[in-house]
Amino acid sequence: MRRSLSALLLLAGLAAALGAAGMYLGQSTARVDAVLQTACVLAQNGQYKTSAAAYREAAAEAEHSMRLWGLLVRRNTLEALGQTLACLPGYARQENLADLWVETARARCQLRQLTASFFGSF
Repeated sequence: MRRSLSALLLLAGLAAALGAAGMYLGQSTARVDAVLQTACVLAQNGQYKTSAAAYREAAAEAEHSMRLWGLLVRRNTLEALGQTLACLPGYARQENLADLWVETARARCQLRQLTASFFGSF
């Protein structure tokens, strides 16, 4: 009886930890996605310097979150996202708008892949 209760408590603790990790992953990727969307709108409105700063902010937010993301998802997914985010501020110019939109869409897709990768494992 005591073993069953211990096993049940351990299972409940594990389920709570996984739930909390999933909530963190969802919230942190949503924050980065929102900054990416804002940066893209700024570029569309011709505010290229502000847009580049917002892209750098998104990269910094993702870099901060990647420490924990690395425990939850595969490393190659994180590396691909990091590379995409690193190139975005350089595209925030009038002559590169098409490339900027494509790369922003790629980064947003990679963020969705992070959450799908985590939740797809269960």
